[in-house]
Amino acid sequence: MMHFEEEEMTSFSPPFTTENLGEIVQQWYADFITSGVDHSLLTDIIAAANFLSIQPLLKLSVLAMSININGKSPETLRPMFGISNNLNDSEQKARVMKENEWAFEARRQFEENQAQE
Repeated sequence: MMHFEEEEMTSFSPPFTTENLGEIVQQWYADFITSGVDHSLLTDIIAAANFLSIQPLLKLSVLAMSININGKSPETLRPMFGISNNLNDSEQKARVMKENEWAFEARRQFEENQAQE
């Protein structure tokens, strides 16, 4: 928090021309969200930032996640997110969407905040 007060994170919005986080935001922020941060911890950071309404941290962590999953196949992504199948059954799709409603709400809020900036 102290670093953010001293050097506010660079504002950013898609589309991005690089997957190098250090070229999108200052290197300190890139290191903060990637050094020693695995997929599980990054997922927890996203949830916490969303719950606590810490928009700069939410934006940074979602950006890091999007870079991490960009270009990966469904077969690679399924175990990362604990998905066991393709969800071909509409009942399963509805259940998963309901269970992850918070993620859709977070995305909606993120997009609203982006539009306001």
